[in-house]
Amino acid sequence: MQPILAKVSEREEIKTFHIQNHLATTRNEQEYQSQSKDCPEDFPALYSDDEFYKYTFWILRNSSHELIGCIGFLVEKEDVGWISMFSVKQEERGKGWGKLLLDTAIQEAKQRHCKEIRLITLPEIMPSAVKLYTRRGFQTISSRKGHTYQIETMRLPLE
Repeated sequence: MQPILAKVSEREEIKTFHIQNHLATTRNEQEYQSQSKDCPEDFPALYSDDEFYKYTFWILRNSSHELIGCIGFLVEKEDVGWISMFSVKQEERGKGWGKLLLDTAIQEAKQRHCKEIRLITLPEIMPSAVKLYTRRGFQTISSRKGHTYQIETMRLPLE
């Protein structure tokens, strides 16, 4: 199975998939409601075709054509790439799909001559994602307290 470029016609499916995975990390109803309210601001590319076009999205589908993973990549300023909206279905984690999607985005960044890649993560609720990022060479460059969770920005130098 290989990542494929997503089409705009798949945006709603990606939105539903990513938001469900994102909200599944909440610890209680209050967090769920807070995170639900923040989704349009946190993930604008999933709510607008114009924003979606700014990103390159890859998706993974299983043999039943079910979406099991996605990752978005955006080049900001000429040489800084951003990874966003990275999700793997809970039952599919630990099988290498996240690494495959992440490596696809890293290769895209290199092809586009980015000097670095950045991403924002929530280490309290996504420790396995942070381990993956760290194994791929990402380093934390900033940390702050958000509404509910600690928010870290990580960076991978490419030069």
